[in-house]
Amino acid sequence: DWYAKHMGLHTQRQWVGHWPRRSPHHFMWLANRVGEVQTVTTEAGWNPNGCILQGLSDADKEACPARRQMLKLTTAHTDAKVFTIEGFLNDAEVNHILELGQKRLKATYQSRSTTGGFKSNTRTSSNTWLTRYSSPAMDRIYRRIEDMLRLSPGQLDGRKFANCAENMQFVHYTAGQEYSAHYDWDVGKYPPRQRWATLLFNLVDQNGLTNLVGGKTSFPHLGPLDVYAGRGNVALFYNMLEDGNSDVFGLHAALPPTQGDKWIANLWIWEPMH
Repeated sequence: DWYAKHMGLHTQRQWVGHWPRRSPHHFMWLANRVGEVQTVTTEAGWNPNGCILQGLSDADKEACPARRQMLKLTTAHTDAKVFTIEGFLNDAEVNHILELGQKRLKATYQSRSTTGGFKSNTRTSSNTWLTRYSSPAMDRIYRRIEDMLRLSPGQLDGRKFANCAENMQFVHYTAGQEYSAHYDWDVGKYPPRQRWATLLFNLVDQNGLTNLVGGKTSFPHLGPLDVYAGRGNVALFYNMLEDGNSDVFGLHAALPPTQGDKWIANLWIWEPMH
């Protein structure tokens, strides 16, 4: 059974990258059919004029309106597990991320090294990085992500590499800028520590106030499947399969806007060190 599972027979996929690799430690949502909806309950979004539950007494928590909310994960594809989640961020949270990110934008450099990088011809955009502890609102968003992915509280702490999150990448694309087709997993080291899942936060609506046209996320191996979840909504896809193999159907590209400005944020979540 172990041999069949790790040779890719479990998922009927040819093994790519380094073999063998253990099955992911994290919980993974099922994707049985397109349009299937799965739910998870979490705390309500941050409201600068309302209640923030952290640090409140039980009595004060009971007095807070809209203490909890239900997130709905809708399956967009099953060959690669792709989901959309509507209303993950409320308007105040979207505006907060935009305000934090726009102050710090720089031209995007492509590197995994902490010592520098190179300006890419395949990734033309501006970006910056936002930490979980940039603000109480950001911490609250990260707690909601942990709930949605059924991770342990505090597991997404970018200050500790042994934990499972990078900092959130805030990205700006103007008309014509793009990130051509790529994977979020790699085979650069043996055994590589792998990115397990990708979260894509959409911060503006198409044809909204920013006049954004185009700029969807395309999955060339899936039809193609083009995803743009809308302002405050999130797209989730896994970079690994249940047997530990990397998912070749996770090839994706940030298509260029043909008009307007595209503002997004990405969060990459890693398989933990064993």
